[in-house]
Amino acid sequence: MRKPAIVCVDDERSVLASLRDQLRHCLGADYQIELAESGDEAFEILDELNKQGSPIPIIISDQIMPGMKGDELLIKVHTLFPETIKIMLTGQANVDDVGNAVNRARLYRYISKPWHDIDLCLTVKEALRSYDLDRELTLKNQALQELNASLEAKVRERSAQLEERNRLLEDQNQQIEQLSLLKDQLISTVSHDLRNPIGSILGVSRLLLSLEDLRKDPEQMTGLIQQIHRSAERMFKLVNDLLDLSRIEQGMPPQWEVVNLGELLSQQLESFQPSFQSKSLAVVFEPPAADLTLIADATGLSQVFSNLISNAIKYTPQQGSITVSIQTQANRVAIQIADTGIGIPPEFLPLLFTKFYRVDNPTHRAEDGTGLGLAIVKSIVDQHQGQIEVESEVGKGSLFRVVLPLDSTSNSL
Repeated sequence: MRKPAIVCVDDERSVLASLRDQLRHCLGADYQIELAESGDEAFEILDELNKQGSPIPIIISDQIMPGMKGDELLIKVHTLFPETIKIMLTGQANVDDVGNAVNRARLYRYISKPWHDIDLCLTVKEALRSYDLDRELTLKNQALQELNASLEAKVRERSAQLEERNRLLEDQNQQIEQLSLLKDQLISTVSHDLRNPIGSILGVSRLLLSLEDLRKDPEQMTGLIQQIHRSAERMFKLVNDLLDLSRIEQGMPPQWEVVNLGELLSQQLESFQPSFQSKSLAVVFEPPAADLTLIADATGLSQVFSNLISNAIKYTPQQGSITVSIQTQANRVAIQIADTGIGIPPEFLPLLFTKFYRVDNPTHRAEDGTGLGLAIVKSIVDQHQGQIEVESEVGKGSLFRVVLPLDSTSNSL
């Protein structure tokens, strides 16, 4: 890059020579000093410097010159080179000339002739410092604008990428939803298709079990038929559980109604009387002091308590006990089903409500259940915006606690 240039304009060669010598003495060899005896010559020099790429930090001009006056020159220079600092050095300018240059050319300083060497040197040095600061600020602003433009371009590019990713995610989510719907439809279809033949198997096996005249080995034949019957019952239970779980997970709305909780539990306990008696179980029911009603799906709650009571019976040994109690807690109600059964190891408790999870124990094999009962219980309780909790100790029994809201506004009728 060429040296910065200071352009001096005066119609007297002696003045120009004096300016050149003094500026070189003041500034050293860091700047080139260009001399012009008229405005036209000054513009030729400015044009050449501009083509060469030389910065022009200062122009110093006399006022009274043949042809173009100093203020006119500076105004024109300001139009073409607004960053160049303008200084008027003259002994004949009037107030109007100076004011014109100030207002239209942003005149930096007026110095009268004859000038003082120190004053001129200090003025030029201060003007150069101001020019450098302005130029540095301009360059920084340009760099900042370029950086902003680059950042904006990157933001636009990033936004476009995010939009594309979001579109792809939406497409994937739609595909997942479609696959999920297909899975639910498949489960529902298979379950319905299996239900009728399984029902037929159960009917035939019941009929065969009632026949007295069995061929060959009646005892062995009876055992086989009983095995068929047990298998069919388990398949039937599995199909029903799959249908129930599919219905819940597909978001089929519950049938909300006013439910008398004490009556519902009494009915459930009554239905299990034969099972209680077959194992000589002591059953304690602690109903609420007064009628307790809540907005709920009666069918869903019946299934919840049926599954929990059935499990309590299954895992409680002969002559054990089962206690069912109801406790109100502010705007909530807690239903507890406790037994004196074999209990559940603590490491299995977090997995109890997982689909198809079954635990082996000394009295029942894991395959005896479907692994869906407690998952269905949890799903129905969630539908009611409730919680289910479990406490258990091996060898002493288990307690299942279902907590439900009493406030009808928590559900949608």
